[in-house]
Amino acid sequence: MRKKVFNSLLVLSLLVPTVFGSVVYGQEETKIDRNTLEKRKEIEKIIIESEIKAREYAKDKLKEQKGKTAEDYEGSSEFIEILLEKEKDILSEYDIQRIDEATINEDGGISIQSTSPPTNAIDLGSPKVYSSSQGYLIVSSVYWKNEYWRKHLPVTSGSPAKMGGADGLGIFFNDSTNIEISSSSFYTYDESLKTYNNNLYPHRIGGSGVYYKAQDTVNVLWPNANSYSWDSSYITVWPYFKGRVNTTARTQFTHTWGDTDISSVTIGNGYIGVTFSNPGYEWDGYSSGYAQINN
Repeated sequence: MRKKVFNSLLVLSLLVPTVFGSVVYGQEETKIDRNTLEKRKEIEKIIIESEIKAREYAKDKLKEQKGKTAEDYEGSSEFIEILLEKEKDILSEYDIQRIDEATINEDGGISIQSTSPPTNAIDLGSPKVYSSSQGYLIVSSVYWKNEYWRKHLPVTSGSPAKMGGADGLGIFFNDSTNIEISSSSFYTYDESLKTYNNNLYPHRIGGSGVYYKAQDTVNVLWPNANSYSWDSSYITVWPYFKGRVNTTARTQFTHTWGDTDISSVTIGNGYIGVTFSNPGYEWDGYSSGYAQINN
């Protein structure tokens, strides 16, 4: 499994937000003024939309060059290089820059676990770190390939129908020394780019990471299902550094189907632990690629 390293070092400065009020995020209270939160939301959406556009551009370009279906190339080194270059061009218009060291795996970047999602179904990306007018933020994304989610359609004619229990997306650090999560956000999109869950509070949050969970749904209109609410998903973290930091960040993704649901979630240094109500109908894996964070 080959890896490609982009850039060489991430140097982060201390970010100290101006405090006017407080917003509750899960189990912790983060003191940030509302104007800052709104600006952060704007930046998050710019980055997410730039990645979506860059992915479509990379698919079209490789399809034109290779003559196969666009999805055949997702996760390849060619695809990643085109995507990152296009994303860089788009973000330069907004004075946003990707600055991290990240390892990218050609197989989609999923760690080997007994319940990990297969790489032909899921593109599980390493976290990416950006600098912006509001400071530094970490973004992770997950994409379904070839609408593989159709293999887990519920046996029902309801619309929208639940696709098993809740799914989950998180970012965790291997060492939480001197790092806190100032704020975080979570978004999911269907294949038509309608957005869901963008005002959800974290299910678990702490210095070691953050994890969101939400029910995924699909419009079951036989023989063709559509509007899968987790066709792509995104999580953002705005870190706050209290001192010297030397850590890595990884992405974790959880998917359930059938009659399985997420029972419990714990977060610690180097892991997000997820248990299930009916094991055997779930995928739970984290990115073997990572972002290196030092200040």
